[in-house]
Amino acid sequence: PAEPSPDGDVSCSLLCPDQVISPHPRYQTFVRNYRVRKGCKVGAFIPRADITPEQRLTAAELEKLPFELARRGKSERDPVPGHIYMDAQAFGAAQCCTQATFLTRTLEDARFLTDQFLVLAPFFLALTAATPFLRGVVADTDTRWLGFQQTWDDRQESELASVRNSRCSPCDLFIGADLAADEASEKAANDVEVALHRPALEELEREGVDSVLSRHVAHLLVRDPLMVYEIKKDLD
Repeated sequence: PAEPSPDGDVSCSLLCPDQVISPHPRYQTFVRNYRVRKGCKVGAFIPRADITPEQRLTAAELEKLPFELARRGKSERDPVPGHIYMDAQAFGAAQCCTQATFLTRTLEDARFLTDQFLVLAPFFLALTAATPFLRGVVADTDTRWLGFQQTWDDRQESELASVRNSRCSPCDLFIGADLAADEASEKAANDVEVALHRPALEELEREGVDSVLSRHVAHLLVRDPLMVYEIKKDLD
């Protein structure tokens, strides 16, 4: 049987063998590059059903835990009291789920649909909740969302304050085309500060992309690409 490889070159997980990852180079590379970019292996800390009030941690505390465990050289299967520990991307992305990709006729339709799903997705998540067990333990949650969000977070410790959430999180901004013509509504809808890749923002606006969509794309480009195929490095 396959065994975890905590001293290996891919996930370095204590709990999950690398053999469960698809052998396709894309997936092995993704897992390794997340760990290398972050500066430590990923970690999800999901509250157990029997967690006590004193054991509960804030979102900010949870974000720092992977770095703290790495500094302390922790190699325990359950290093955080009251929490189910999961230290590989497989725990977040490999659970059964249905992923749907939608193609629209126009960019305007795509922007409209994106905004609708930002509102509806939490309801869908609640209606389809079916993950009360993680690592064979009863969790205090009933969906896989927190595990997915935490195990696919590639932010470095220095970025926690400036990049406000994991790479796998809800969109921070509404992007409907109608917002570009309604400054008051746009400010009301997008009332959070987000990090922006300024050179990208300036180029997009210079080329005529409206400010709402330019800001959205510039926010996405704050994050480094984690994998680039050799044949797509140089594109016109």
